[in-house]
Amino acid sequence: SDDFVKEWKDAFVVGQRVVGRVLSVDAAIGRVELSLKASVVDPSKAPLTFGALAVGMKLDGQVKKVEKYGVFVRLEGTKLSGLCHISEASESFVKDLSSIYRAGDEVRVVVVKLDEEKQRVSLGMKASYFKDELDGEEDEEDEEEVEEGAGAMDVEGDEEAERSDADDDDDDDDDDDDDNDAALSRADLEKLLADDDEDDDEEEEELAVDLSELRRKRSKRNGTAGREDE
Repeated sequence: SDDFVKEWKDAFVVGQRVVGRVLSVDAAIGRVELSLKASVVDPSKAPLTFGALAVGMKLDGQVKKVEKYGVFVRLEGTKLSGLCHISEASESFVKDLSSIYRAGDEVRVVVVKLDEEKQRVSLGMKASYFKDELDGEEDEEDEEEVEEGAGAMDVEGDEEAERSDADDDDDDDDDDDDDNDAALSRADLEKLLADDDEDDDEEEEELAVDLSELRRKRSKRNGTAGREDE
């Protein structure tokens, strides 16, 4: 590993698959020397050196130790450590750094000074150093909220459209019912009229029978009266 490993047995187990690079081979004794360092396996992942650092560079790091005068931070992706003086740890005065930081804490730092002669790195952790990053994160959060809001509006719009379609279907059903009622009313009316016509025919037949019977009786009476006169 490019990082210091205190207990290598905790990092590896028998049968574990690893990626390494062969450094040397001793055929006489049948020995192969390997390296599992990421920087050796892939040179593009080689850790940063002191010469690659620059004032203003922002890096992630891990707190190694907390002292009264400052915080020592191991820079991620390097074998270097730097000191963040108490005056660079916060915008406001901090009386006890141990109340804020502990060994192992992941922190964000910026290089504020480089001492090439002593190969020392001075770091800063004030929030103002990362204002541009914080603003960028807030903009991304705002964009996500806008997208989520737009998505919610689309869902509401779809639901409203579905409700509108359902209402239209109900209206169509009502119209069909009205048409059916109207058709039924017309059919009933025609039936009633037909029944009335049949009733009228029956009444006319009965009337014709009555008239015929009346004429027959009248003719009979006239015949009887003629015989009496004789």
